[in-house]
Amino acid sequence: MAQLSKRRTKSTVFLSPKHREIINNSKKTVQRFFEDLIDFCSDHDVFSWKDGQFFFRHARIVIVRSDFPNNLCDALPEPYDTGRKLGERTRHAYAAVWNLDPSKPDYRESYYNSIARNFGWGILSERPPNKIFIQAPCIQNEPFYRGLLEGILSLKLRTIHQSSDQIIFEILNKEKTESSPISQAARSAR
Repeated sequence: MAQLSKRRTKSTVFLSPKHREIINNSKKTVQRFFEDLIDFCSDHDVFSWKDGQFFFRHARIVIVRSDFPNNLCDALPEPYDTGRKLGERTRHAYAAVWNLDPSKPDYRESYYNSIARNFGWGILSERPPNKIFIQAPCIQNEPFYRGLLEGILSLKLRTIHQSSDQIIFEILNKEKTESSPISQAARSAR
């Protein structure tokens, strides 16, 4: 394989007025704009995309409006249970593919960053005391999202705030928990 030179090379780029305006509106230099664009495309495997097939590492990406998954979640008879099961499967997939266990506190920040940067589920952060904040959540169905995060993080959560642009969960336990069935009466009491 050819070794890449560490030297920069000078290139000339001819821009249409429309493209020049896009770069100007970004408030970046032309060089910074293209460096960021190339990094983004590389980080998201854009160079491997084909017509109708978008991939990111091991996952196939489907681009839909956020109302589509929200309508799916709203149609679920048991959104919490479904979210919990999907969360547990997601935790196993992260462990197998990326060697990342989001149920371990040391890895949760990496998980939150991957969700925010790569998947568009919202911007997740954990803040003291024992709170998980989701800014701009893609999924508005609170029981589904709570179940999903409980399954992924192996935590017990309680919703303390929900609006269209933010959900805040309180972590009820800091230790890793095993998934246990919860009665319908206990779920509806939340």
